[in-house]
Amino acid sequence: MRAFRYSRLLNGCIGDWEKYTKAMVHLCNQNVAISELARICARARAVLLCYEADPNQCHRTYVARVVSSVLDGHVKHIRAEGVIRDRAAAVAA
Repeated sequence: MRAFRYSRLLNGCIGDWEKYTKAMVHLCNQNVAISELARICARARAVLLCYEADPNQCHRTYVARVVSSVLDGHVKHIRAEGVIRDRAAAVAA
């Protein structure tokens, strides 16, 4: 059921990054899941894995940013050329 609701939310977003990222507003309604992930991250190092080469084209970046804001932490992206700090966090700092 949850997957179906999510697919309906993203309907028409495939191949359109701007539409897709606007659909990520549903994270605001995921307080239980975000709180659970924040608890896990507060206890130990955590990694969200994604296939995307560019973290700016990855939905997990949005999840990581929300969790890091709850924890007052930061997001790092592990790439072939090394670890880089999240661009949004660097701009905000």
